[in-house]
Amino acid sequence: MGKRLSDGGVVAVDDTSTPGVSYRYSSYYDLGDFRRQFFDTVTKRKVNVPVGLFAIGNGAALKPQFYTPIKLNEVDATRLIIGAANSVYESLDQGDTIEEIGPGIEVNGFGTGNPDMLYVGSGRKVYVRKEAAPAPLVAAESYPGSSYVVGIAIDPVNPQTAFVIDASNVFLTKDAGATWTKITGNLMTFDPVVLGSIAYATDVNGGSLFVGTNAGVFVAAAPDFSNWSKLGSGLPNAPVFRMEYNAADEILAAGTLGRGAWTLRLK
Repeated sequence: MGKRLSDGGVVAVDDTSTPGVSYRYSSYYDLGDFRRQFFDTVTKRKVNVPVGLFAIGNGAALKPQFYTPIKLNEVDATRLIIGAANSVYESLDQGDTIEEIGPGIEVNGFGTGNPDMLYVGSGRKVYVRKEAAPAPLVAAESYPGSSYVVGIAIDPVNPQTAFVIDASNVFLTKDAGATWTKITGNLMTFDPVVLGSIAYATDVNGGSLFVGTNAGVFVAAAPDFSNWSKLGSGLPNAPVFRMEYNAADEILAAGTLGRGAWTLRLK
């Protein structure tokens, strides 16, 4: 009998590194059958390529989580970050080879700024790498959150600026984690129950932050990011677990639990 797959993992899409080509990464639980699908928009050809994950350097072997976070670099999409159960791994070649960059850090959220800058959520902590490896991931000791880090978003124009959410609060740093400001503001007055996802758009209202919850998507604009309002209409009453903003198409995409994916054009 053939292998039965279920419990799909995190997906990632690279539509920028090669013109006319889309690379799409997917797997199932425990990073099983991790693959890079190649779509040629001209010939309509589709090719499945297993991702090698061949470890280089002297680091430990990758031990996947049941639900293993992956994240493409927002500046150079050929670079990939993987949050394993035992460490953080970085690939500079679409996942074919990987190198351990965060021993002992178990990941629950990522943010990537310039090609080398990286923010990682691990439990109740935030780690920051400001330069290329072998520069280390260093804990932001001043981070004020006391709950599990749920998500991280970065200003791609100024990666010193990043946003972090836990289940009930939103935090902002403008100096790569040295200092933080709580910007939850009036968000909890909407009774969002649980914060579940985050995205940032540089080109909307001078900078806009989106937070997905159990009660819809909410938005706050620069410079303070603390005056929240509900975004859009018609979204089902379901937890919003993932959000992505596509600047080229000016569309915000939201993935919900059991109710599919939804999009909103913002301009």
